[in-house]
Amino acid sequence: MTELSLGAGPARQPDPVPPKRLTILLGAAPLTFGRSATSMIDSSDQVMLLGALSALLERVPASSVRLVVFSLEQQKELLRRDGFTLQSIDEVARTLNQLKLGKVDVQVLQSRTGHVDLLAGLINGELRADPPSDVVIFLGPRERFHDKLPAKSVEPHSGAAPLFLYLSCRAPQPVEGGLTGDQGSDIASGKLLDGYLLSDRLVIPDSPERLPDTVSQAVGELKGKALDIDSPSQFATAIEAIERPVSR
Repeated sequence: MTELSLGAGPARQPDPVPPKRLTILLGAAPLTFGRSATSMIDSSDQVMLLGALSALLERVPASSVRLVVFSLEQQKELLRRDGFTLQSIDEVARTLNQLKLGKVDVQVLQSRTGHVDLLAGLINGELRADPPSDVVIFLGPRERFHDKLPAKSVEPHSGAAPLFLYLSCRAPQPVEGGLTGDQGSDIASGKLLDGYLLSDRLVIPDSPERLPDTVSQAVGELKGKALDIDSPSQFATAIEAIERPVSR
């Protein structure tokens, strides 16, 4: 298994921006639409999610990190840790590895809006937090749900609200028809990993269905921004948005 590091590159210089209080809401779901929901998240998807989480922790200067792992499919929080550090990432790996996508409680099947309720609860919890995080980051694949949050499901908030961002991890697809000369050079430069080419020009979207998912719609309503992440350059752009948020 090849480990993907979105944060690979030269040693990071000290940041000119002050450390931030971060909340990372990690969505536990497969990166590719249409995969069987009868088993766990497969190893390649776990590597991608854990790699993105590790890169965030390594690259973003943070005074504190709250991590919440959640599953809209299961309609529940799977893990919550305040004061989270990179040293505890094995706990996240165990949580992802133990998630059984095909094993759904009967109450989940009976609740048609449970995933929306969970998402609203996560957002409201961040809006009520004292002190609030400076940035709340949804991290994970596009969700298969496309519902909008019901009106008034997000509680009124006074004072400074966090910046909400959605870093949507997309799974590159195998390139068909062989490799060109340029693609061969990409292999040598390390951009091609296990048959997947991480370049903006050759990544194929993980799903033909490009409707905004539930998370991106919620982030939009909160005046935040959704950013697709499928290459190191896009990840670098996301880091800039976290470190130097624009005025809203």
